[in-house]
Amino acid sequence: MKTLSIRKAGIGRYSISLTRNLLRRSKFKYYGIAGPETDLAVYQSLSMDQRRYFPIGSSLARATTLPFALPQQISLHHTLDNSCITPLRKKIKQITTIHDVLVFLYPQYFSKKHRLIVKSLTRAAVKWADHIITVSQATKQGLIKVFPKLHPDKITVIPLAAELIHSNSLNDHQFRLQNREFPKHYLLSLGTFEPRKNLRGLIQAYVDLKKRKKLKDVGLVLVGGRGWLDSGISADDDYLKKYEIYPLGFIEDHWLQSLYSNALGFVYPSIHEGFGLPPLEAMACGAPVIISNTSSLPEVGGDAALYVDPYSIESIQSAIESLVNDSSLRREMSRKSLTQSRKFSWDKTAILTEKIYNMVLGR
Repeated sequence: MKTLSIRKAGIGRYSISLTRNLLRRSKFKYYGIAGPETDLAVYQSLSMDQRRYFPIGSSLARATTLPFALPQQISLHHTLDNSCITPLRKKIKQITTIHDVLVFLYPQYFSKKHRLIVKSLTRAAVKWADHIITVSQATKQGLIKVFPKLHPDKITVIPLAAELIHSNSLNDHQFRLQNREFPKHYLLSLGTFEPRKNLRGLIQAYVDLKKRKKLKDVGLVLVGGRGWLDSGISADDDYLKKYEIYPLGFIEDHWLQSLYSNALGFVYPSIHEGFGLPPLEAMACGAPVIISNTSSLPEVGGDAALYVDPYSIESIQSAIESLVNDSSLRREMSRKSLTQSRKFSWDKTAILTEKIYNMVLGR
């Protein structure tokens, strides 16, 4: 459970929410392994039958040594993060969740070290897993493209869900007291600050609209941890202040719910996503959503979102202008967002996951 932390972005949220719902349903007995990057407060709050701390940080080393740390009665191991354990104990069945195959399809967006580790773990998972869960049809098709010998029947798509919900009782006033320059009207984007999230394209589109005075009194709020390559965000405070850009970094969930719910719109022109959890969270909080027409994002947005070509600055600008200038459109999209988000639930994700457990165990 190295990924059992909300700071691990979408995979972290998946690990926490799925685990909580599986434990709540109590259909199996669970044994938890906490790695060195685990949020121990979250981990200790989970009511597991057994647990232990496993301090090995290296993903490759952990895959080899973990089988020997598991109790003898363990019959199934589910890896939640594009990896697996080596099949050194033949009686243990394996399931792995593969969130994306971006390192194979878009290697230029990742460091050499990251590509090496994730490619090695993914290849091993495809080879050794008894069954694979993917979080979207787009990821399933990408996985088959990368591994053409992989039979489609070995893969089951189980989508994610949103933990946050829309609420009229928000901490917006308190948040503004702590962030005095925070804009009253703002567009919001969230995600790790890395190239494939296309923040550079979003910022270019936004700044150009500001220069042409198309976004009067509208700021741009950016939430998320730093990625490993160029994010496109200027470090110049004068530049950020001039164009009302607010890179806030990591935000706790009780503030994040407020940010989603009070935004004029959530803009997510990502080039490629394995699933795209932030837009779904935004929709669950009633925010109008602008997302890319690529990869898995249409699966998430359905008919509730405005779609853009992430490679076209004009496309992003057109959607932003439409949203900002049309209050009736925002109200209609907010209604559709709430409706679309209800199609996804963590309870449903847990139920579908349990079906895979039973199938692999031959029950």
